[in-house]
Amino acid sequence: MLRTLKPWIALALMLAGCLASSPAAAQTNAQPLTDDPAVDAWIRATFGQPVDSATLDNPVWGTKTLLALTETQLEGSRLFMQRCNVCHGAAMNSMDAYGPFLTRQRVTGREGQVRQVIMEGTDRMPAFKYGLEPAQIDMIVEYLGTVTAYEPAY
Repeated sequence: MLRTLKPWIALALMLAGCLASSPAAAQTNAQPLTDDPAVDAWIRATFGQPVDSATLDNPVWGTKTLLALTETQLEGSRLFMQRCNVCHGAAMNSMDAYGPFLTRQRVTGREGQVRQVIMEGTDRMPAFKYGLEPAQIDMIVEYLGTVTAYEPAY
């Protein structure tokens, strides 16, 4: 009986070692980013990786900014960072962007036009009508109504 259990014991030990060295396990032992463990967990879940505490005050994706948003705006910020930021945000470590910076000043009063451009695209921008639901586009537009300015990442 012991002979038949040895391979299973070895497999269980290997799996335990893999789980202990996973990124999720490493994040639970990470340094605190704020004074609130729930906020720290939210930051790590939102960004999917350890976050440098120096970036928490960023006016676009900093923790203080994100904590002031509604649930809809938070989801819009996540979608924006995932789908739009590479061209329309300060993601390239400078104030240069491929597309225009999308801030409250550019969106307010033009929400319908912004939704239409996101859905249908332009000559330089792909359409997102097949990749995003209308409600998700609404979330992005609502989030953009909160963005006041961009700062370079470095």
